Formats: sequence, C-alpha cells, structure tokens
Amino acid sequence: LWIAYYAGVCYYDGKIMHNINDSTMHYDGKSKYMHVRSILEDSKGRLWIGNNGIGLQLKENDSIIHFSEKYHLFRENLFRAKSPPGTLMHVFAIKEDSVGNIWFGDRDTGVWRFDGKQMKNFLLDTSLTTQHIWDIYEDKSGNLLFASGD
Repeated sequence: LWIAYYAGVCYYDGKIMHNINDSTMHYDGKSKYMHVRSILEDSKGRLWIGNNGIGLQLKENDSIIHFSEKYHLFRENLFRAKSPPGTLMHVFAIKEDSVGNIWFGDRDTGVWRFDGKQMKNFLLDTSLTTQHIWDIYEDKSGNLLFASGD
C-alpha cells in the first residue's frame, strides 16, 4: 500500500510503515525537498515519485535514485521558477501505457516518455497558454489522452 502526501511517500510492507521523505533522500529541506504530486507503481514493481520542483525519483528494490538528475533533466535553484525547456522538474502526472512506456506530465515542459532506455519530450499545441499536464489516461484503443490547462 503506497500513500503519497505533500512531504513524501510511505508504504506498508505488511508489518511496518516505511517513509521516503527529505531525511531518507538526504535532502536539506531548503534547496531540495519532497513536494509530492504523483506516484505510480509500474508493472515491474518500481515506484515513480513525481515532485513539484525537484523532478522525478525512482525507487527500485532497495535503492532510490533522482531520475531527473540521472537523465540531466534537473537544474539546481529553480524550485519556484518556471522550468526551462528540456527539464523534468514539476511532475504532476505519471502513467504506464499498455506497452510499458512510462509517461510523465510536467507543469512547464509538457509530456515526457520513458521507453526503458531514453527520455523523449513532447510539447502540446504551442498556441495553448500552458504546457501543464494534470493527468494522463489511456483508452481501450490505446490512445493516450492528456488533461491540460491552467
């Protein structure tokens, strides 16, 4: 059982509750801190944690990595600022599609897809006032739908 809350994620293993928070991630609570907006346990049992300002963390087995940093999609000291193109720092939506791709919706930089090896960024219609993705849905035909808006 996974539970997301503003300052982290906790899970129950059948015996005790475990926390993933600033302390377990070794964040200082100032320049980096958990601000969870989305979580997903994928078909491989990995936990994806989307944060509003520090990007994406990935828990796989007993390790947790800062996925946005690993893929060079994170910039220091931009927590409250608008994210520059090519970054994944404000993750409000996460979805695994029917073929195993993991999709991420960012507040400023649109949609991202991870195919297991590479990240690819897709922008929405540039005439829209925002690229903010709130939710991702796959219909029965395999079409992906992205909820957007201010």
